[in-house]
Amino acid sequence: MIMEKIKTDKVIIVEGKYDKIKLSNVVDATILTTDGFSLFNNREKCALIRRLAKKCGIVILTDSDSAGFVIRNKLKGFIDNDSEIINLYAPQIVGKEARKNKASKDGILGIEGIENETIRSLFERRASPQVKEKMSKITPKQTFMPSVFRVAMTVVQSEIESVLKTSFRWA
Repeated sequence: MIMEKIKTDKVIIVEGKYDKIKLSNVVDATILTTDGFSLFNNREKCALIRRLAKKCGIVILTDSDSAGFVIRNKLKGFIDNDSEIINLYAPQIVGKEARKNKASKDGILGIEGIENETIRSLFERRASPQVKEKMSKITPKQTFMPSVFRVAMTVVQSEIESVLKTSFRWA
């Protein structure tokens, strides 16, 4: 059964080209890659993301590993506070991507290794205002601590509600 792609006018930010390829199977949207940490040496791309966040809003979907959280927090740090940012959090699934010889440093799948249906569900659901408030109280320094990371992910995953229809719509 072929599933319809989810359409959004928001720009989706992912880490790499394989994440972009995977996501394009599920979502009909503009998808930009950070190319890992190299984004932060690319002023033009940073400026582009800043403008897009202000103009149409962005969705940040990085891997749920330590590197993904560093990238996510740096992105949020250089984007204006009045811009719309939607954070989607991938579940932590132990494993390795098919194209790789061994698992990542953290041993969990990145976006490219997650099933399409799981990615689809991330867009179909979104954190409630209560979760956003709890997550906003976690400092960037705390975000990198594994125990806080697990607690934050549990809070987000346990209190998800339907996505606002204005943010995502079916093709």
